[in-house]
Amino acid sequence: MPALAVTETIRRGWSQSAYRSAISTFAKTSDWQNAVYLLQQMHRYEVQSDVVMYNATINACKGERWQIALSLLFELEREALEKDDISFNSSIGATKHHWPLAMLLFVEAQDHRQADLITRNTAISATPWQLATQLLEADPSGVPDAISFNTAISSEKCQWQHAMALLQEFEVKALQLDVISFSAAISACGGGQQWELTIQLLHELQKGMKATIVCYNAVIGACGSAWQKALVLFDQTKGLQRSIITYNSTASACVKGEQWQTALSLLHELPKLKIQPNVVTLGIRIGAFEKGRRWHHALWILFHGPHKNSLIALNSAITACEKCEKWQHALMLLNECWHFGVQADVVSFSAAISACSRCEQWEKSLDLLHDMMEKNMQLNVIAYNAALDACAGRWLEAMDLLRDLRQQGLEQNVITWGSSITAVGQQLSR
Repeated sequence: MPALAVTETIRRGWSQSAYRSAISTFAKTSDWQNAVYLLQQMHRYEVQSDVVMYNATINACKGERWQIALSLLFELEREALEKDDISFNSSIGATKHHWPLAMLLFVEAQDHRQADLITRNTAISATPWQLATQLLEADPSGVPDAISFNTAISSEKCQWQHAMALLQEFEVKALQLDVISFSAAISACGGGQQWELTIQLLHELQKGMKATIVCYNAVIGACGSAWQKALVLFDQTKGLQRSIITYNSTASACVKGEQWQTALSLLHELPKLKIQPNVVTLGIRIGAFEKGRRWHHALWILFHGPHKNSLIALNSAITACEKCEKWQHALMLLNECWHFGVQADVVSFSAAISACSRCEQWEKSLDLLHDMMEKNMQLNVIAYNAALDACAGRWLEAMDLLRDLRQQGLEQNVITWGSSITAVGQQLSR
């Protein structure tokens, strides 16, 4: 129900312009509930609506309210109002996270001759990168501009090679590169772990423009275990508004580079900077304690941290117990995960099996593997390898596991055969 002071004042005397003004005001603040409510009141009091009001209300329904946006588009047609380019642009924008619907609307806009360059750019922003490329190349609704290419580079899961190819198209099309162009390309290359390429792009950007924190976050995130490079880049962000992503990315590189104490030191700064940690921060912090074999710290954070209902945190804590050979604690976490409101996954069980294996608790390892089967979980070779490792000297159990692994259609690897040979070898040496 709308929480509107104006709802009490709506009377038959409201004019069309009064409704239009109120709907526009609510639409600008994405207050879709009140905008929709006013449209309903117009029908109730038989006040004539128009396409401008519908477009504004559809535009307010972006994100999670895409079904309402589509119903408003259909209602517009039932009211015998003609859809225009803004109707389609707003509807495509509202269905951004449901790209098949966005494409259907784009095709319909073309059929109605209501597709312009903005329509295409909005459709590009809603589609995966492969379709975004097709829209760039095949659509006759206008020559693509810099926004078109920037949007395509920013499209979901854009491959770094594709991003770099699109970046080169700017020169071919005589278009001006801007911060958004470089930021999008850096993010795509960062996602492909091409950290050297991201640094090259950053340097190219800095020749004529100022890099944003988004650019730095993407470059730092691509550093992987190159923690020294991540820290150098982190220092370069001093004059910028650092975000939780900046700290998470830098700390993550430190953890991967075995610099767990440096990672914890970075994350220790967050409270005094009034930067709110998130579930990723929690996972990194527990991962740092895991690297430092501080399993008790990992457990404390899991029980008392702000994100104790996180699967990432649970799995990191179990892994920390595994590294420190605390198999009882690993099993306790697995059995009590419902307390955190979390359902254990394959990673949780595999880590717990490894913990039991390290402590030669082969029966516990096999019990956990059977639990996974009973829960119809998607078993992987990591879980089988951990169980095989626990069966050193118990060749019958090892052979049963190998048979099960083949029946599951899983591919054996070097670790599988190594554990199997160890199991048989230790049995023969007795």
